[in-house]
Amino acid sequence: MRYLLAVTLSFIVSVLLSASVSAADHGVAPAAIENTLGMKFVLVPAGEFVMGSDEPPDVLSKAYTQYERRRAEELGEEAPVHRVRITQPFYLGQFEVSVGQFRKFLEASGYIPEPVADGTGAYGYNTDYDAVKSVSGDAFEGRDPKYSWHNPGFVQGDDHPVLNVTVPF
Repeated sequence: MRYLLAVTLSFIVSVLLSASVSAADHGVAPAAIENTLGMKFVLVPAGEFVMGSDEPPDVLSKAYTQYERRRAEELGEEAPVHRVRITQPFYLGQFEVSVGQFRKFLEASGYIPEPVADGTGAYGYNTDYDAVKSVSGDAFEGRDPKYSWHNPGFVQGDDHPVLNVTVPF
């Protein structure tokens, strides 16, 4: 699931940054814009903020008893706390990229998503899984050609967030 989130966020950030407009090039930048796909973007100003967490797993486990300790231990990658500087203002999508917007992007650009282009497929959710036969012990399956952005293993409408996408860098 973490991979799906990371891949989705990667796609979103790159598409959103591609819509970025330098405030310096255009005088005073508007607080919000909309692109040709109907995606709304909001201006993120230059500035600094603190990112990360140094809370040890013991503290997190005590604070969030409804979760297994393993989940608190996995948050170690959030450390260390560090200062982040945004040197240029940019536009960031106000909402997730939807299935319909991604479809329009593919039609307009001719881009072929990696899981389709390389034939390896994407990650998916098997609603008919058998916990005994499942390698992971759940309905979440590894890469398979039957899964892609248009088939994550469950029904999605054009207004749902797109999944299983990567972007070329």
